[in-house]
Amino acid sequence: MANGAFNRLMAAITPRSDNYFVLFNNLADCAVRASKVLAMMTAVSEADKFEEHFEVIRKIESEADGYTKEILLSLHKTYITPFDRREIRELAMALDDIIDYMEDIPQSAKIYGRTKFTPEMVALAQILLRA
Repeated sequence: MANGAFNRLMAAITPRSDNYFVLFNNLADCAVRASKVLAMMTAVSEADKFEEHFEVIRKIESEADGYTKEILLSLHKTYITPFDRREIRELAMALDDIIDYMEDIPQSAKIYGRTKFTPEMVALAQILLRA
């Protein structure tokens, strides 16, 4: 009986966060939006449209970094997590990496002076969008 009261007391005062799933959904949403913009980017051939899409991808990537940071900070503040801490960190980092790689594609293209994509690159962007 005393053990049950102690557990309830500890649960009431222990830092706990259940917002991980919301943050993961937000990160996944960023990945979907970035893949849509990247797919649209591969369909345009004008340099100014390329820049517009690239700017949108940059904003999405920055937003995703904010969600990732929020997840990692929450991990350090929270004692009880919905599943393993390492898995939460790895999932957040993997989702963020996907978006970082999507930003790297147009960034590398811009560095090498390319604003048009080859048909193979267009096909890969469509595969990414479906994934």
